[in-house]
Amino acid sequence: MSAAAPTVPWPSGYQTRRVAVRPLCVDDLDFIAALHADPAVMRHVGDVSAGDATDIARRLLRAAQRIPPTMHAWMLQMPESGARIGLMTVAPTAEPSYGELGLMFHPRRSQCGYATEVVAALLEHVHAAGGGLVARHRPDNLPVRRLMLRLGFIPRAGQGGYVRWRSRADAAPRRSAVAR
Repeated sequence: MSAAAPTVPWPSGYQTRRVAVRPLCVDDLDFIAALHADPAVMRHVGDVSAGDATDIARRLLRAAQRIPPTMHAWMLQMPESGARIGLMTVAPTAEPSYGELGLMFHPRRSQCGYATEVVAALLEHVHAAGGGLVARHRPDNLPVRRLMLRLGFIPRAGQGGYVRWRSRADAAPRRSAVAR
């Protein structure tokens, strides 16, 4: 008989050298809705109307605030100024020790190394707890492909038009890629 997979104790928040990662709050709704309504942010996901974006933001906040949460979600912001720069989510998967990673950044904060920094720190926590992350993206989303490779994710067979990835506890990200 095999032991049940551990359930990862997802962090409530943490801080990296350049980013504060904190739970969502009601004050974040406008920023989350704006991300979902921004064509530059959604170019690899799909179009969302302003009304739908507001509804998505509200549903995400409710899911993150449930006890236990049905979605883990964190606001990413600059520690010094408090400026919001992005959103990170982890959705439950069929495997309790894994979660599916989601990232969205304000276009001016995209491709600045923040994703590498916050996901590397999350991976350290998750791997120490015996868990991992999975991710998926459309084939034309090259920045996410580079992120997955930089962080040591392993490509998996894709389906439904997506490229799929799985983190490996023994594949630490290159230290040169992680700002500490």
